[in-house]
Amino acid sequence: MFDRKKLQLIKEAINSFLQTGRVLAVSFGEAKVVELEVVNPYDHDQAFSITTEDPEAKHLSKPEFSLVDNASEWKFWVDKGGFPRPPEWNMIKDGVVLLRPYERVTLLFKFLSFREFASPEHIQQAQKTGEQGSQSSTQYLKARKVDVFVNELNGKVIGGLGVSIEPHAQIIDHVFRFFEQENRQVTLNLPTLYQSSKPPAQRYLEC
Repeated sequence: MFDRKKLQLIKEAINSFLQTGRVLAVSFGEAKVVELEVVNPYDHDQAFSITTEDPEAKHLSKPEFSLVDNASEWKFWVDKGGFPRPPEWNMIKDGVVLLRPYERVTLLFKFLSFREFASPEHIQQAQKTGEQGSQSSTQYLKARKVDVFVNELNGKVIGGLGVSIEPHAQIIDHVFRFFEQENRQVTLNLPTLYQSSKPPAQRYLEC
C-alpha cells in the first residue's frame, strides 16, 4: 500500500513538471530549438542528468530530438536565437551537467528531421493500400509528444518539459536574389523545388 502510494506521488510530481509544455511546428530539414532552464537549488555542487523520452526513437537510427551538448553548436544557437549564455560552453558531458551552488543554466534542445511529412490523407491512403510496418514507421514524420526529464544522479526528478511535435508540409514559397553587373548576359538555373513531376502552372521571374 505504501509503495503504491509512493509511486502515485512520484507520478503526480513528474506530470506536474511536464505541464509546462511547448509546441514545435516542424517540417522536413527545418531545425527548431527549445530551451529549458535548470537551477541548482542546493548550497553545494550538484550534477544533473538530462534524459529525453521520444516514442519515435525506436524507429530512428539517429534521434530527431536531442540535447545540444556540442560547444560550437551551442554557441551558434545562442548567437542566432538570443538565448542566455551558459556559464561554460563545455559543461555538458554524456548528458550530465554539473552546477555550482544556486547556479542556473539554460539548456537547448534541437529538433531536426529528414523524414517526409505524412498528411492525414496520405496516411489514410497508405492504410488502404496496406502500407504498414517498419517502412511506414520510419519514412514519415509524425506528431507526438517528447518528454524531457532533469534528474539528480540518485534518480530524483527535479524538473522537466513536455514538447509537442506538430509536423507540417513545407511551404513552397522561395525567393532567390542574384546580383550581376550591368550589361552582362547570364544564365540562371533555378533548382527543382517541387516533389510533383508536373511543374507549377506559373513561374515568376522579376528583374
